[in-house]
Amino acid sequence: MLGRFVTLDLRDAGLDRLALGRAARRAVSALHDAQRRLRPPGRPTAGRTQQSNGLPSDVVLRCEQARQETRGWFDPWSIRGGFEPAVLARDWALQRALDALTCSGVRHAMVEVDGDAVVIGSASGRLDGAGWSLALTRPATPSQLLADVRLHDEAIATCAAPRRARRAWARGATARLTSATVAAPDLASADAYAAAALAHGAGALDWLPRLVGVRALLVTLDGQHLTTANWTGQGRVHSAT
Repeated sequence: MLGRFVTLDLRDAGLDRLALGRAARRAVSALHDAQRRLRPPGRPTAGRTQQSNGLPSDVVLRCEQARQETRGWFDPWSIRGGFEPAVLARDWALQRALDALTCSGVRHAMVEVDGDAVVIGSASGRLDGAGWSLALTRPATPSQLLADVRLHDEAIATCAAPRRARRAWARGATARLTSATVAAPDLASADAYAAAALAHGAGALDWLPRLVGVRALLVTLDGQHLTTANWTGQGRVHSAT
């Protein structure tokens, strides 16, 4: 559920190596604990917000919130066989790791899995307000750069077809977009909105700008780049070569 590799990148200049090592071990322990709690879900019990087969109730609640925020385009209850939270359950576990880092005094870090990331502080490890600069590649052609983006205490996720087409659960999923990249205040939101945007297509620009602290970059089948207005100035978008 957590992907093949989870990367913890700690940059806090105010902590020595021993302190950073202890923080990293606590984060790994938090990941393992979260993984034990994330049992494979089955059909939901009575009601959308009920806990499903031992799944943490806040994961189920976040799925319901995401369904409402995306006007139903993200809907893990719509798949055949019941309820499948997938990446939101994974993101819940990653948030536990980030919480463990901050509780250990870390203020500058990145947690990354499968190309999605959540960051705090700055890559410099200092309170300089610079944030983190990330290079996004095109999912279909990883050797090609899609965009440069700067993040400040936020998360970013990309949903692309066909790599994550199975996770765009909502009704009427189409291939009008080849990928949807969303930056949001937390990774669960970024992942849910990206999956919903991929399902909706270019029409996602009707509801994405209404979400607080969210910016998005959508790539259409013919290679057009569609962005929310607040993406401007946040990083260069590169044309396909």
